[in-house]
Amino acid sequence: MNVHRALLAGLGLLLLAAPVAARDWHVRTDGNDSADGTSATPLASLRRALQLAAPGDVVRVHGGTYFETAPIDANAAATAGMPIVVEPADGSRPVFDASGMAADSNFVRIGGSHYVFRGLEFRNARRTTFSVWGGQDITIEDCWIHHGVRGALYPGNGAVRIRFVGNRVWRNVQVNNPPVEGSGWPSAVNLSDDGDVVAGNRVFENFGEGIGVYGRQHAVRDNVVHDNWSVDIYVSNAELSAIERNTLLSVGTAEFLRFGAAAIGINLANESASDPIRLDAIRVANNLIGGPRRRCLGQWNGYSGVPMHAVEIRANTLACAASDVAWHADAGDHGGSMFAGNLVWQRNPARPVASVAGSTGIGYDHNLWFGGDALPAAVQGAGDVYADPQFANADALDAEGFQPIASSPAVDAAVPASIADDLFGLPRPFGAAPDLGAIEHRPLLLRDGFE
Repeated sequence: MNVHRALLAGLGLLLLAAPVAARDWHVRTDGNDSADGTSATPLASLRRALQLAAPGDVVRVHGGTYFETAPIDANAAATAGMPIVVEPADGSRPVFDASGMAADSNFVRIGGSHYVFRGLEFRNARRTTFSVWGGQDITIEDCWIHHGVRGALYPGNGAVRIRFVGNRVWRNVQVNNPPVEGSGWPSAVNLSDDGDVVAGNRVFENFGEGIGVYGRQHAVRDNVVHDNWSVDIYVSNAELSAIERNTLLSVGTAEFLRFGAAAIGINLANESASDPIRLDAIRVANNLIGGPRRRCLGQWNGYSGVPMHAVEIRANTLACAASDVAWHADAGDHGGSMFAGNLVWQRNPARPVASVAGSTGIGYDHNLWFGGDALPAAVQGAGDVYADPQFANADALDAEGFQPIASSPAVDAAVPASIADDLFGLPRPFGAAPDLGAIEHRPLLLRDGFE
């Protein structure tokens, strides 16, 4: 009997320890939040589905428009092996509309871990669309996010390791529409804390910064960013981060002009005097910045008055009709910084190529400079080229148009460096040495994958 009881007790413990099978939760516009969430009797709201979902579950949202009337909370502690996934059920792109929420309400509030949101559309947030407050290991991919009062993404309170990938983000930061100088505004996509990745997104026509990078160990790469009101990519009080292979080609949309010109492409700053993080160990490489702008690339000491440190600016193509200058650095010792292998074309003949008066600590080496009305001696370095870069078609304002043609003086003119690919992710060098700028010259068929 004792043996029998022991066996039964052991079996009971095994049953208690057995994992609960993950399940699907269905959400449909004709559902009911009192239902059991099966495909036959679906729920009516994403808010209710996420109240019920456990680690490993999938919330399958059927096509249609969902008018959520209260914030959607995602607070479960899921895991990498058992995330909670929210995705379309039927190949459509379900729409979530927050216009019926109370003013100043965040749309989706994430305090949990290992959530995935994909293939959805979010519009009319009364505050921030995705407020990741303390949430960790969050993925937001292939979502459309637009017309929010503030940003599409705002993390804080220890939110780390956010993947924001393949999304389309436009006409957010409505709090600053029409724009008011000096009023303060958020970024459409904001990074803070640690370890975020923003990749493969299109971020455009937002009424603040397009992408704002703060904190440490972030990667911002392969994004298309243009015609945001303030700065397209703003890197402030950040360290140990990479801004790589982004395409920023402004078309000069009148609604988003600031100081009479389109936004600065990439701006590096130490804006905050109170933030203990300073601009340090930042890599800006293989970016293409073009079109009419105030500046292509700039650096600002900010209210802290602190210069940048150990910033590598390498292999970028800056080809702007800049109303100010193509490249600007504030005065100060930017120790350990490097500006090398870049192609800089000021397409506004009445304005300088560069403005760096009083700045020191930046090494200049093997750059191409062209256009403008003057070139400061302080930016001239060994191996420089002073000639027309000979692009395929710079007036087309697409990335392919900024490839140097075979006879370009930029071809094979850079020194070998730690950059293994170009803007398109193709290997460097194609020829005897790397080319200056973000794009390696290749014959058309080789660029199209017929190597």
